[in-house]
Amino acid sequence: MEKIKPILTKIALALVAIGLIASLGYSLYLTMNKGQLEKQIRDDKVEASELNKKLSTALANSQSWQAKLAESQTQCTNDNQALKATIEAFAKQASACDRIKKKLNIND
Repeated sequence: MEKIKPILTKIALALVAIGLIASLGYSLYLTMNKGQLEKQIRDDKVEASELNKKLSTALANSQSWQAKLAESQTQCTNDNQALKATIEAFAKQASACDRIKKKLNIND
């Protein structure tokens, strides 16, 4: 038993040392990984900020185009009404000309 006790003690100390080294290595790995994750979070925040700015610009442009579209629609409606009135006046004038031709017996 006396011969086995020092061997078991050395084995136990070796296992503890291996566990301690493994624990330190894993802690170092986690610390490095944490740094990488923090850097990734910072990069993602910067990218999100840039995308938010682009989105704000796109929204402002969209609202500008919507206003221009509404203005164009109003103009088209006004132009359409004016064209309709012109066509109606032309039709009335053509009809009046046809009646005059019939009264005067003028053939084309």
